[in-house]
Amino acid sequence: MRDKFPAFEDPRYLGYMSVDSIKAKANRPLLPEYGPNKEENKKRNQETRLARQVLKDPNLMDAIFRNPVTGAREPLASPQRLDMLAKREDYFTYYSDKQLRQEVREHWGRNPPIEVLLWWANRPLTGDSEKDHQTQLAKELLFHHRDLVAKLFKK
Repeated sequence: MRDKFPAFEDPRYLGYMSVDSIKAKANRPLLPEYGPNKEENKKRNQETRLARQVLKDPNLMDAIFRNPVTGAREPLASPQRLDMLAKREDYFTYYSDKQLRQEVREHWGRNPPIEVLLWWANRPLTGDSEKDHQTQLAKELLFHHRDLVAKLFKK
């Protein structure tokens, strides 16, 4: 999607895309991919299909329009925001606050001490999937969901 950002740009907010601009692309009819305009139509159809695919994934939509600092949903997304998402390769990138809250409770119970989170976040990945899962969860919370950490962990 990052490579096709200009196609999804909201004409009202140049340099940004919005949910409305993605919906507008998704709602376009597909064009025939033959005849004199076949290359242009193929390109347009790819953009339409991509928009439809993105709209089908609520976690991806939330990730695209989530403020990385506050976690709040924003109306616009920039190319830089998509770059940040593309560079993040951790398991929890598309998790909502509700899903993260559930993960915390499953691994550390209700209202665990903040020291637990700090210990796991400072741990290196080991190749043990269960332990690495908790390490990645701790890092996701500390670096991308500080507001949630304040609500879930005792100081």
